Amino acid sequence: MPIQIEHGSPNKIAWKIEVGKLDYHHYLPIFMEGIREKQDPYRFLAVQGVTDLLFNGQAKILPVIPQLIIPIKSKSLSSVSSLKVHLVSKLIVGGSQPATIMKFKLDLTLFHFSRT
Repeated sequence: MPIQIEHGSPNKIAWKIEVGKLDYHHYLPIFMEGIREKQDPYRFLAVQGVTDLLFNGQAKILPVIPQLIIPIKSKSLSSVSSLKVHLVSKLIVGGSQPATIMKFKLDLTLFHFSRT
């Protein structure tokens, strides 16, 4: 993985490669799966990785959203809720019609997941 923990107060992650140069189709689903982890440093790395990827991804996020539906379905509701905020905020900033459609599909998936 192209990250390491930068110890300090608070801990943060250091990327070995610029985040914008990463292959989002490869790394974003991996970090999303890692959110299921219960122990640190695995959970810490996954949450920080997803956050950094979402905030630095711009147009790279939208094409990856279909790959994220299954990892999102397998998360606890609290993880899904915080992740949904990040995803939706990134989609709204883009404001394109495909983004609106993907947001709607994601909302439906999350709604269905929260009811089961």
